[in-house]
Amino acid sequence: MHELKCHSSTPYNEIINFIYENKGKIIFFHYEEKGYASWGYDEVKEIELNDEGINWIKDYLGTEYEYRNKNSAYVHSIKVKN
Repeated sequence: MHELKCHSSTPYNEIINFIYENKGKIIFFHYEEKGYASWGYDEVKEIELNDEGINWIKDYLGTEYEYRNKNSAYVHSIKVKN
């Protein structure tokens, strides 16, 4: 299974590029729920990387500036299912 393991210094563009490189596939998107000040509120969402799925991810991440700076979004990993 192809995977992008993220950490606190994983650049926004690396996440976006991985998403577009796998467009049309299904992924498991492991992320931290927004709005919490501590860890432990993570979810895994199965997402098809079509326009709807990509838009959901972009909405979650926010802009490059917002991601991890102005919002509480954090991606743990992205695994390609197929």
